[in-house]
Amino acid sequence: MKKNQLIITVVVLLVVALGVSYWLSRPQVEVKVVSEGPILYWGSGCPHCITVEEFINQNKIADKFKFERKEVFNNQANAQEMLTHAADCDTQGGGMGVPLLWDEKNSPKCLIGAEPIINYFKAKTNAQ
Repeated sequence: MKKNQLIITVVVLLVVALGVSYWLSRPQVEVKVVSEGPILYWGSGCPHCITVEEFINQNKIADKFKFERKEVFNNQANAQEMLTHAADCDTQGGGMGVPLLWDEKNSPKCLIGAEPIINYFKAKTNAQ
């Protein structure tokens, strides 16, 4: 009886080992961020981000214009995504921070700070 249990245990361990080996050997798939519109990167507690958010809410920008919002202070994936996009930005020595609006179809692709982002939304929605 002990011999059967030993054989079963060895077979189970081999199956598990093969499964783990297969899972680890799979090719890694790179995930590319695909967005249908601009992305507004913001940080929780950021005063400039609050200014932009108040403008968006008061003028119902989200109802008039499609864009995504991604918080970066508490979300490492969003922060890394923002840094990836920011590499394409021409900050002219101005540094990087939030709020940052990334719009691949716009020139410049990145807008940093409350005033440029609010002006962008005004132009896109005819908001005052």
